[in-house]
Amino acid sequence: MRIVIVTENIRVIPEFNQVVQDYAHLYTFHLATNVDDFLKREDMNRFDLIFLEGKNKAAGVEKIKEKLPQANIILLNSGAEKIEEANVSNVIDIVDVPLAQADLIKVCQEAEYTVQNYPSENIVITGFNSLVFKRMINSKIPIDINWRTTRAKELFCHLLLNSNEYESKKRIQELFWDGFSEKKVTQQLYSTVYEIRKTLEKHKIPLEIVNSADKYMLKNVNAWIDFEVFEDQLSQIDEVDDSNIDRVKNILELYTGHLFEEENYSSARTKQEKLRFTWIIYMDQVSNYYVEKGKINEAIMHNLKMLEISPNNKIIKNNLDELYEEIGEKRI
Repeated sequence: MRIVIVTENIRVIPEFNQVVQDYAHLYTFHLATNVDDFLKREDMNRFDLIFLEGKNKAAGVEKIKEKLPQANIILLNSGAEKIEEANVSNVIDIVDVPLAQADLIKVCQEAEYTVQNYPSENIVITGFNSLVFKRMINSKIPIDINWRTTRAKELFCHLLLNSNEYESKKRIQELFWDGFSEKKVTQQLYSTVYEIRKTLEKHKIPLEIVNSADKYMLKNVNAWIDFEVFEDQLSQIDEVDDSNIDRVKNILELYTGHLFEEENYSSARTKQEKLRFTWIIYMDQVSNYYVEKGKINEAIMHNLKMLEISPNNKIIKNNLDELYEEIGEKRI
């Protein structure tokens, strides 16, 4: 969920920086000092939830609703201007501040149902298991994207894996049109890139293909992509312990299947294996954590979840054999 907090005093959320770090796998937080600054943003229509604090909140709500009629707004009730629910319409909640981390997350979770019924134009991209576009990561309803050709979809996925990095025409040729003449490759590449651009524009997906000489790049400024968030968040954690076990488990839940497993793209194999290896390492750390805490049943359930995604993995099967032996049972 993409969230903006409109306030001149971020201390109304004392643990804001910690929230940004701990919950980046679920929420992306942005700041705006006032309503006017927020409404100047080109991406103002891509925020699922708007927290509003400060003086004259009622007028702020009116300004936002004028531009964004379906905006989901939550008022932060502070000394700047205490406001009663009866004094403001068109908001989904009013909460008192300062707001601790746990309370902020609870408010966000409670707002999710409303947000799913009144979504913004925000788009999240998932690559685990298959390529899917959704309004929110927890949404069960995907955005229907009709790719004109399978090659356009595959090239998009390849560029997505290497977003914000230029890919040479020669490298693309080797992967997608090996053996074709230079002229044929140029024609095919041009038409395929054109198809991708039209698809991105049609569905207002915040990504852009840029080219320079014989190079192409998928430019991503702030689109939320599950495998990028997964990799980035886990890279910040060395070992699983009491302080981060819940955070690690939540991040690992993003991994719903191997990268582009349904599409089975050969061009994604290297990245797929890298992410799979990362997933195994941290899932194994969580399993070891449970064992060290004497929570054998939790460790068994954890490894059974792993087996659902990777049914032929010998490490997981060996772990389960040892865990069942620990409780005096035998795995069937």
